[in-house]
Amino acid sequence: MPTAPASVSPPSLKVERSAKTLRELSLEKMRAAILGGHFKPGERLVERAL
Repeated sequence: MPTAPASVSPPSLKVERSAKTLRELSLEKMRAAILGGHFKPGERLVERAL
């Protein structure tokens, strides 16, 4: 006995949005840069230059 084809739903058009704020994203990047050795110990970090 043949089975009915499974119903296939169309792909969602919903745009996923990160719940993280710009502050949180910046903090993660800075931490990764510090831990990765991008900045020297005691180096002055100037916001405008970053």
